[in-house]
Amino acid sequence: MTIFPNPVSDRLIIRLQGSMETIQAPYMILDPAGRLVKQGDLNLKFKYAELPVSELPTGTYIIRILEADQWHQYRIVKQ
Repeated sequence: MTIFPNPVSDRLIIRLQGSMETIQAPYMILDPAGRLVKQGDLNLKFKYAELPVSELPTGTYIIRILEADQWHQYRIVKQ
């Protein structure tokens, strides 16, 4: 899984490395204190999805994405 750009201002791009099928992947975004600030399901169509993050305040966050029964965790910086 690849997530970019980082730092991000408007939209986070998520790309999978696996199959070309469309999947629903639950996600959550946490602030530095571990509080949930955003959650939902990504519709990864052809290994690609865009996640709007413009409403988040500037700062550092953790994004967790569930794919193939495994949670992937990344640190992102919102500008």
